[in-house]
Amino acid sequence: RLGFKYDERGFTPHLTIGRVKFVRDRQLALRKLEGLKDLYIGEQLVDSFKVKKSTLTSKGPIYSDLLVVRAEG
Repeated sequence: RLGFKYDERGFTPHLTIGRVKFVRDRQLALRKLEGLKDLYIGEQLVDSFKVKKSTLTSKGPIYSDLLVVRAEG
């Protein structure tokens, strides 16, 4: 138990690589994304994992760390 409320909607772990606020042509955007599915973008050393909270405001989201786990070694 980490002190978080249980979310009945469930959780799907994911990595956000980018965000899009508005899409003018959904089909075009999907075709462009499909063209990137085999794109190799390199490797990244991970030294920590963070569980983030996003609070949506009229000026955009505000992100805060709920949990930080640092890698050992």
